Formats: sequence, structure tokens, C-alpha cells
Amino acid sequence: MEAHIVERDAFRLIGVAVRGDPTRADYNDLWQNRYAARMEEIAAVTVGDECYGAYFATGEEGIDNIMAGRIARDDAEAPAGLVCRAVPAATYACFDAQIRSIGATWGAIFGGWLPTSGYEMDPGKPSLEVYPPTEFTDHAEAPVVIMLPVRKRSE
Repeated sequence: MEAHIVERDAFRLIGVAVRGDPTRADYNDLWQNRYAARMEEIAAVTVGDECYGAYFATGEEGIDNIMAGRIARDDAEAPAGLVCRAVPAATYACFDAQIRSIGATWGAIFGGWLPTSGYEMDPGKPSLEVYPPTEFTDHAEAPVVIMLPVRKRSE
């Protein structure tokens, strides 16, 4: 498994969010029901066409605030019922995957790549999934980039 390391500036996401275990979350409900129902409102206050899945730590073991959204305009406020979350600047290890293999790719990252990489997760920064606009469909082959916030492992 190969990763490419990128530096990403801070930005904000506007979208919908649920709280739960990322390994058991109902992603169909999050994206197809909650996000899709608010897509026009989200598009009106965001830039670009890429969609983001974001995992914000809650401090509870195995529980994240899971968000589906897009990058907010600089002056944007979240419409009622939507959330706006800051994503701090970070270094990310990026992995190419397909929608059908997201779970397996996350497993390979934590089970193989991370322990031998010389990196560790950077606490307090969200993990991201980036879905290109032209490919964001239910199609199992659609690409996704998984972005894991990392820092050099302290020895």
C-alpha cells in the first residue's frame, strides 16, 4: 500500500453530521437521505464540487462526529439545521481507493501501513474522504481519496 504525503491548509466544511461508530454508521442514510435532501442549500454556501466525508474525534472511544459536506465559502454561515466545522491545517497521508473498498482500505491503513510507516495519527485533526464531483455516485468503482492526518512518530 502506497501513500503520498501532502500538506493541507485549514478550511471549513458545511454539511450534515451524525454521531456514532464509523465502522457501524449508516452511510447510505447520511449521504443519500440527509446530505441529498440539503444538497442545494449546501451548494449555495460552498465552493468547488468535491464532497468530503470527515471524521471528527469526540473524545469517546470508537465514537466520531461523522460529517458529509463541502468546503465552505470564506464568508459562509451554515443554514439552519446544517453544521459548519473547521478543519485545521495538517499533514495527510493520502490513499487512493474506490467506494466499494473504503472499509478494506481503512483496515489496510491501520493494520499495515500506519504501524510500519514512521508516522502516527495526528490527534485532534479529522480524517477525510474526498469524493470527486464527476464520480460521486452509488457506483462501486467510483474513486475516493482517503486522507489520514499524520505526524512523524516520536521515538
